[in-house]
Amino acid sequence: MGHELKIYQHAVPAGMQGRFFTLNRSALSLAVGGPLADRFGVRTLFLAGGAATLAIALVRAFTPAIRALDDEPGAPSRKGRTPGMDT
Repeated sequence: MGHELKIYQHAVPAGMQGRFFTLNRSALSLAVGGPLADRFGVRTLFLAGGAATLAIALVRAFTPAIRALDDEPGAPSRKGRTPGMDT
């Protein structure tokens, strides 16, 4: 979620971010999730959501451009470092 938030903050103008995040997280979820749950069942929807979340996490973990979003300009490279093991 952190990288997604950073991308949205750069892409959406500051004055529109509140509106964008409200629509993105609540109204759109209800408008899509309700009918899908009615059609396929809540259990199937949760399983599909979990599988999609896992797939997205794996893609993000292995995409260098996304991982580099945390690097600040001028900061030392993270290549070869293990996350959480900085000394």
